[in-house]
Amino acid sequence: MRLSFDPLSRTNAVLAVILVVGCSGSDSVAPTVPPALKIEAGANQSVIVATAASVNPSVQLTDNTGAHPVGITVTFTPDSGSGTVSAPSATTDNSGVASAGSWTLGTTARVQRLTASATVNGTEVNAVITATAVAGRPALLKIVSGDAQSGPYGATLVTPVEVAVTDQYGNPITGVSVRFGVDTGGVTSGTVATSTDGTASTRVRLPVTVGPVVLSAAVDSVPAVTSTFTSRGIRFASFTMDANTTCGLS
Repeated sequence: MRLSFDPLSRTNAVLAVILVVGCSGSDSVAPTVPPALKIEAGANQSVIVATAASVNPSVQLTDNTGAHPVGITVTFTPDSGSGTVSAPSATTDNSGVASAGSWTLGTTARVQRLTASATVNGTEVNAVITATAVAGRPALLKIVSGDAQSGPYGATLVTPVEVAVTDQYGNPITGVSVRFGVDTGGVTSGTVATSTDGTASTRVRLPVTVGPVVLSAAVDSVPAVTSTFTSRGIRFASFTMDANTTCGLS
């Protein structure tokens, strides 16, 4: 028996096939994105050298489907001189977050770096966390130049006396008030704040008498330093112009 279809029937059959094919898809596939490791907490802190940051550094891991995988190992590695962390290796939690624990910074006042690294689906990802280590309390005061000078009595010495203030690790401290004084004579500046390199200076005015002059420099809670200067007399040379006249030069 021979079947025949009119044009309308053929059109309906073709549409039915198209609908069947179009509706018989497979499970949906999540879009692919680059895996990433982003800083979750603890970035850009300012911390006193050799002390722990107030916020523990942590990162969040994202895989190539945009999800936050659980149980992935993340390593935390400080740069040389950037201190230590209490958890050099940690695994991601249910939110994809891993923490380095406590970060104790190094002893140098500068920007310090902590690198977090993980591998997800064969791809290594990294994040760099930075913190600024600042100098601690004043611990040392020392004379760096201009000490033990001598000059004619009553003169103001040309070369300044310069002192430096540092913490216990040798980091210069800015804005510390240094008090200068002498046992006789005077100084051009009695109290001077340290500059960005931790130094402060003054000049000594010698007394109108000859002899030693002791200068002292002091900072709160730090042992004072002293230096001895010499106020000397003016020497005269004499010569005779004629039998009746004698002149002197200083």
